[in-house]
Amino acid sequence: MVEVAKTSLKKDLELKASISAGAEIPEYWVLDLSAKQIIVFREPKDGKYATEETIVDGTITPLAFLEIQVSVEKLLG
Repeated sequence: MVEVAKTSLKKDLELKASISAGAEIPEYWVLDLSAKQIIVFREPKDGKYATEETIVDGTITPLAFLEIQVSVEKLLG
């Protein structure tokens, strides 16, 4: 699941991340357009994500599509 945040960053990182983890969505991305970074949450457990990684460049591979690499720079503009 991917959220695009410009003015909703706090809500996306807290409330929506908690809801997504509670629903056991294996991976949740927040595209922070202001800071030009992607915050990646993985491994939902007990209503929270066990891992969180901030990515600012390079590529990222979604867990659901291991054969695909997504350019961070292209996503963030």
